[in-house]
Amino acid sequence: MADRYNRRDFMSRGAKFAAGAAILGSGGGLLEACGSSSPSKGSTATTAGSPGASNLTPKRGGSLTIGTEAEDNGFNPGVASWDVSGLMYGTTFFDPLVYVDSNGKWKPFLAQSITPNADYTQWTIKVRPNVVFHDGTPCDASAIVGSLKAAKASVQLGFFLQNMSSVGNPDSSTVVITCGEPWYAFPYYLQNGIGSILAPAMVEAKDGGNTHPIGTGPFTFHDWVPNDHATGTRNTRYWMSNLPYLDQVTFKPIPDHQARENALRAGNIDIMHTDDTQTAVDFMHNSSFQYINDVNNAATEHEQDMVMLNCAKPPLDDVRLRQALAYAIDRQRIIDTLYNGISPNSNGPFSKGSPYYTDTGYPSFNLTKAKQLVQQVAKDKGGPISFELSIINDAKDQAVTTLVQSMFKAAGVNTTLVVVEQSQYIVQALFGNYAARGWRQFAASDPDENYAYWSTKTLAPIGGLSLNIARNNDPQIQADLEKGRTSLDTATRTAAYQDIAKRFGQDCPFLWINQAYWSVVAKPTVMNFNKGTLPDGSRTLGMTGGFIDPRFIWVNA
Repeated sequence: MADRYNRRDFMSRGAKFAAGAAILGSGGGLLEACGSSSPSKGSTATTAGSPGASNLTPKRGGSLTIGTEAEDNGFNPGVASWDVSGLMYGTTFFDPLVYVDSNGKWKPFLAQSITPNADYTQWTIKVRPNVVFHDGTPCDASAIVGSLKAAKASVQLGFFLQNMSSVGNPDSSTVVITCGEPWYAFPYYLQNGIGSILAPAMVEAKDGGNTHPIGTGPFTFHDWVPNDHATGTRNTRYWMSNLPYLDQVTFKPIPDHQARENALRAGNIDIMHTDDTQTAVDFMHNSSFQYINDVNNAATEHEQDMVMLNCAKPPLDDVRLRQALAYAIDRQRIIDTLYNGISPNSNGPFSKGSPYYTDTGYPSFNLTKAKQLVQQVAKDKGGPISFELSIINDAKDQAVTTLVQSMFKAAGVNTTLVVVEQSQYIVQALFGNYAARGWRQFAASDPDENYAYWSTKTLAPIGGLSLNIARNNDPQIQADLEKGRTSLDTATRTAAYQDIAKRFGQDCPFLWINQAYWSVVAKPTVMNFNKGTLPDGSRTLGMTGGFIDPRFIWVNA
């Protein structure tokens, strides 16, 4: 599967079989590995040197071309629908207030410090001194407040900030954010999209500066030719000492997996990301390239590939039918047939190794049980069960969907495959104009980042904009979300999110298939693309969800 709409991670975006990387996206997440080991199933590995390059002296200069899976529709996260490609645009031209470290914990980044009051209803941000935007204006408290207010007012990001009741600056170096209720995980929202601080000139531009980013980031905007390339040049006034190393970075969207792989082999790009397991298999033992994946990372939540169901649209408003479809899917058969047998099986929004992972009670493959439930629903509804199953025009994703369709048919459910233009895929989902579709989502540094996607407070009828895209209306999930958001007790939060996973196992708004398998492959000369060093000296979270941060990369030419 391959579309995106969340996380970490508008989501997780280029909608392929799944939809998931999102505006919130954190963009880190694999355990760093070095050496030239041969990776086994589900391992992280590198070849031809270490992406950490800790034993080499960084070199300044040179350029880097990054092959991405899709193009995004602009640079303002409040206007554009950022997927993982958009998140990389963001980290190139902007600085987030917060970055996540190798332990999955938030750390101040553009912010000098971020401190809560006793009950976590107020957060105080101290501004990092002497930082300027690309146009020379100071990045002071007023500018940060303006950027956060613009995010709160935007259609894309406002839903995520519903609990932010006010934001102001009592002085030029202090920002104070007041929340409507305790918000323990709030700093995680200050990564990437929401936390990317836009210059006042960009905020005030007619189009929100969507075609011309102005931030404080490591690279300044050079040019953008949509669907061809976007280029940035080194910010010579960047506030992080000695960064960036590169003189220039260029993003080149290449949606086709094989074409992206061929471009790397031909030397037309220097580094690429992919969620295609065949590409992973092609490179993981190839000593001519460096290779890493994010499978074994336990410091962050992963994207999950799934079929998302519209719980408000008949006949899928019947939970028995949704459960029947869950029983009908042979997840391991899909993984073995179309994901090279290497993608981890999925039974909920959390992956094995996560503190929130639990036995969700999600239906295991049982065709007999699936047929029984379908027959019950058909009898009550007075006729055969059928609905549309939508997908974008991608050969691999269509192969997955076709196999899923055959499994539904074996259970007695007829589906019609509908191909949707990628540009409309997420929009249709947000407004409920679908029955079932491939999706990829729910990567997060903290589960609260998925609050808007699971909440009844963001639920709208079909035809209305709903960030609860599956339109699953479960009061118990909402109660658990509130516990997870407001509690300061780790055990209470963990139990709440585990219960949410179990409720999904009963409600079945998502037909889980596998954990998304992201890889990054690079030429041997590309250094330090897995982890960087934060202002406090700690290491960043490694690659997850295909996210690459060019600010830390250098070229050993």
